Amino acid sequence: MSAPAWSWPPRRALALAGALVAPLLAVAAVANALDGPVAALGVVLGFLAGLVPAVARTGAGVVVGAAAATAAAGAVGLAVSGSAVGTALAVAASALLAAPLNRRVAGAGALLPVLVALSASVGLEDRPLALASWLLVGFGIVAVLARLLPARASLPGAPAGMAWRHAAATALAAGAAAFVVVELEVSHGYWMVLAIASILRPVPGETGHLAVERVLGTLVGIVAGVVGVLVLPTPLALVTALVLLLLTVGWAVVKEQRLLAAASTALVVLLSSGGLAGESVVVAVDRLLLTVAGAAVALLAAWLLHRTERAPGRTDVPAGST
Repeated sequence: MSAPAWSWPPRRALALAGALVAPLLAVAAVANALDGPVAALGVVLGFLAGLVPAVARTGAGVVVGAAAATAAAGAVGLAVSGSAVGTALAVAASALLAAPLNRRVAGAGALLPVLVALSASVGLEDRPLALASWLLVGFGIVAVLARLLPARASLPGAPAGMAWRHAAATALAAGAAAFVVVELEVSHGYWMVLAIASILRPVPGETGHLAVERVLGTLVGIVAGVVGVLVLPTPLALVTALVLLLLTVGWAVVKEQRLLAAASTALVVLLSSGGLAGESVVVAVDRLLLTVAGAAVALLAAWLLHRTERAPGRTDVPAGST
């Protein structure tokens, strides 16, 4: 499936998004009622982390390994919360842990550094085992639903050398970013790690293109999100947030990076505003600055990777890559 630039996702992608999002929202609501914000956050993050490995045509071993890594990343992040060195080391280790997953399905472990950085900085109560358990619940939802789909995407893996070089570059870039934002107590600093993990890919030639699309999409999302907070009453804002969630999943299915970034950013602005336009504008500006900073770091890392992969005698780079 593919979508033209700046268009709605195809009906098939939207139907898939609805089939995945509806159970997610129901379980997240129940989890929140039973165990509070830790549970709801864990379910949602586990769902997002499991999306790529679950929808790919891969073995159960990869899905189980990705689920275990997801739970470990969230628990470790919560355990090192408040420590710049601990967060940086945990982010770097999670990036390296992604290499074996990326060998089977490229991008399957992309969210692991983000999970560490986010759980270390969102200010949740110190319950790493509870967070790990709810991450597994969210991951399990998308894994089970994806197995019931009549057709799933065939996503290639990265060659071993490329996967490990990508992991090392991500570990250095995201680890350094995590140290800086925690040490300086930057609000929403995990977005910088999110930008780095989203932009860097274990496929040569893809990184720069994704960086441009995500930055452009972020700008559009900021404007749409802030306008929504300023003019929409709370009930309509919640409905808009639900629509944006469906569009985010739909555009993720068709890999439309600009629109995915626009929808997800507007969604973050709406959900984080708490009904106060002033606060949402601050969140939006922070999101833009941290995304641009993360994109710059990722592009530098990508350039270094490109030089390494174009070294004389390199044989593990797919033909036709740029």
